[in-house]
Amino acid sequence: MIETGQRIMSDNFENDGWEAEGSGQAQDLFAKYKVPAIGIAAALTIAFGSLSLSGGGDYESMRVSYLKGEYDDVISTADDLLEAVDAYTGAEVNLLLSKVYSDKSGDYYDLDLALSSLEQSFAVQPTKALANTAILYINELGYPEKRKLKYLEHLAKSKDSTAARELIIIYSSQPSLKERAKAKKYVGHLADTLENKVLLARLYLDKSSGMFNQSSAMRLLASAANSGSPEALFLMAKQNLIIAKYSPKVASKLLGEYPSLVARAVRLGYRGDGVDEAIETIKFGRDGVLRNASLAKELRRLIDGVE
Repeated sequence: MIETGQRIMSDNFENDGWEAEGSGQAQDLFAKYKVPAIGIAAALTIAFGSLSLSGGGDYESMRVSYLKGEYDDVISTADDLLEAVDAYTGAEVNLLLSKVYSDKSGDYYDLDLALSSLEQSFAVQPTKALANTAILYINELGYPEKRKLKYLEHLAKSKDSTAARELIIIYSSQPSLKERAKAKKYVGHLADTLENKVLLARLYLDKSSGMFNQSSAMRLLASAANSGSPEALFLMAKQNLIIAKYSPKVASKLLGEYPSLVARAVRLGYRGDGVDEAIETIKFGRDGVLRNASLAKELRRLIDGVE
């Protein structure tokens, strides 16, 4: 199964690298997920700034209490204030509560409550900053991936390639054919990267994806392999065996390429599914592949880390 990339949460609250809705072209989100300097409170500080301040005096008093670190006053004021204000001010109050509940140094730290408050804010005034932060919380709490869908979909609408990639991975791994077909919607949002070429190739090779297209898959794999993708090389080798079975005219050529493709993939670091079987195929000359015990021994030593 394809693994989804994880957004990594940090305790460094000094970085304010999140961008609110309408703040210009967002940076590549995958890079953001990997930068440990991005913290929850920093994310919420930026998200907080993206909402219009319309709460009046009571809300401003609550906000001052938060800035002074008087969390007791914030919590005690919030319920009454939420009942008395309009929806947009309520979104601001919930966002402030989320900041309180996400502060690990405070007495009210509770990431579940932080997420709940954030979700209520997002429901009224959705932004990219809030979507990103919600995804961070969901990953940290270990909730099912489906809970991230509406936030990923919000990001994908903004042509976010990484969100689109994650949606494709989530949908394509579902047991329902109807659910898997939803992955197709996001293909056009993917950036032209090696990883995405391999991801698309896998979809095109999956007959249950609703996008089966072997020739397109092989073109993508060839392009990624030429750029040094070990996974693409290995997938090409696997496809060579499959195609050789029903295409006698090209079987000799494809089977002849199989050992070198597997060898290149392993030498470039491929250690994924099927590698042991591939080495056995080369060692014993299975499926029409020419036997090459010495190459198989070399690849096995590489896999086992033997000098």
